[in-house]
Amino acid sequence: MDPHAAADQAELRRRAALAALADMTEHGWAVVPRAALGLDPAVVEAAHASIWDAADRLAYHRAGAFPERPFRSIVRAFDDPEWSELAPPVFGGVGGFTQHQFLPEQVALQTDPVIEAFYRDLYLADGRLAPGPGEHAYRRPDGAGPALVAPDPRDPRAAGAPVLFYTYAERANITLPGALQAIVGQIGAKPHLDCNPWEPDYGRGDVAVDPAAEEKAHYMARRWPIDRPYQSYVSLTDCPGGPLSGGMGVAEGSHEQFRRLRELPPHGKNPRWGNLVRVLPQPGGAWRAEAGADDARAVDELHADILGAMRFPRYSAGDLVIWDRETTHRGCERNFANAHQARVYVNKLPLNLRNDTFAAYQADQTLAGVQTHGRRADRNEAAHVAMLTPYQRAALGIPE
Repeated sequence: MDPHAAADQAELRRRAALAALADMTEHGWAVVPRAALGLDPAVVEAAHASIWDAADRLAYHRAGAFPERPFRSIVRAFDDPEWSELAPPVFGGVGGFTQHQFLPEQVALQTDPVIEAFYRDLYLADGRLAPGPGEHAYRRPDGAGPALVAPDPRDPRAAGAPVLFYTYAERANITLPGALQAIVGQIGAKPHLDCNPWEPDYGRGDVAVDPAAEEKAHYMARRWPIDRPYQSYVSLTDCPGGPLSGGMGVAEGSHEQFRRLRELPPHGKNPRWGNLVRVLPQPGGAWRAEAGADDARAVDELHADILGAMRFPRYSAGDLVIWDRETTHRGCERNFANAHQARVYVNKLPLNLRNDTFAAYQADQTLAGVQTHGRRADRNEAAHVAMLTPYQRAALGIPE
């Protein structure tokens, strides 16, 4: 890219990060257009194609033969008998999460220099990364360690180079067209929060949380082992918006209701997801009998306010959708469009003690082929570590 064009794109991305922060402050979520972000469409399509290729390989292992036609073409033929036979074990699960979390193309997207630059500008703007001293140098906001010189993630010689934030090994998922959702039993995730409002150390990055111990803790007391201020994904497909088109829902301004939630009795948690909080109409559970009529009524009113503000935004392939951790969000209600929706989550964790602890745990689990998030039974986190670049290893916390 021409140096002047590269500088212009960098400035456009910096402004996009500032605009996203302003939108999240006001609304709780934002959509960053691909043109402002600057992602190469080829990188997006490579991640998209890799998911379908992995699905075909999984079908082969399950059935002993590849589908007569690739899944990506079968998804357009709703009456294909092979789909009915092979798709449920490949795409089963309510959320459409893919089985493989470390596809090389997926990790490449999660650690793409464009994503890194966007989060760098975002964290500089919100104070989770400090500038200087010197050009292209940064500091941890907690003051620990030496100055960090931003590496080029594409440089294979960047072994041992410091990272500006950790990469949280996350998932990809596909929302199938409605006619196929019923075949595999797929429904969108219920409205929820990706945090525990009642955690004693909520929002603190200066505490070490033992992920292994938290997994064994009672689900009502389980803490988040990571400090993740924002969650985001890159959409791999165009989404027309609306509740019936397979896209994501975000409750407008629900982050402003978070203080009300923290003042109410703990509720909405369940053994499967532990430290998530579901936001449902008139939520049940043992808490209701103990809370008293006034608190129960306050919970119902708050949930009604949040759910009444649910919006389903429009976005395009290559756009980044990002939201504040205190924003209630959900999967699609249904997808009655004739097209699937696909996305890869691209989460970055700021450098602090809590995330230092988690990065070391993620590295150990990755090398052992054990999943570090979600339900253990529904995905495979085995990674071909030799295929990771030195920078990717460092960003995932995996030592040389």
